[in-house]
Formats: sequence, C-alpha cells, structure tokens
Amino acid sequence: MEKFTIKYGDDFWNDLKQVIDWYDAVSKEFCNKFLDEIWFAENKLINNPYAFRKVNNRGFRRILVTHFKYNIYFKIINDVVIVIALINSFIQIKQV
Repeated sequence: MEKFTIKYGDDFWNDLKQVIDWYDAVSKEFCNKFLDEIWFAENKLINNPYAFRKVNNRGFRRILVTHFKYNIYFKIINDVVIVIALINSFIQIKQV
C-alpha cells in the first residue's frame, strides 16, 4: 500500500497553536493527550487518506480528532495530503 506525504498549511499551524495554548492552560496532561490524537490522525492520513469522506465538491475531506471534537480538513493531490485547517466540530463551516 502506498504511503502519502503530508504537507501542512500555515492556517493549520495557526489553528493548532491556538488549541494547544488553550489546552495547555487547562492541563498539561490534557494538552499531551490532544497532541497524541493529532499524531494518531496524521498516521491514519499517511496510510489511507481516501478512507475519509469528501465534504464538498472541490475534493476537501475531513478526519475527526477522536475524543476532542476537532476536525482536520485536507485535500489529496497525487500522493500528497495537504492539511489546511484544524477546526472545532461545533463550528459550522460555510466554505472550505
């Protein structure tokens, strides 16, 4: 099975920093668990990004960060997964 390369956009890194800062203020342990879930999701994306459903007709997909109610939005181009955002599941997205 082909493994994919992941590239992260600036918006994803900005989103991740905000979430980490918030969880870190609540609890270091909670923050570490969140990061573990991010890395777990990354591993799923590397191995099979097509397992996650499209959310629009432009090819964007999402994966849930288990236990934390965040979604990672991404697009697949050839053998590259381009991660664009990390967004709280309770926020309704109008356009990705």
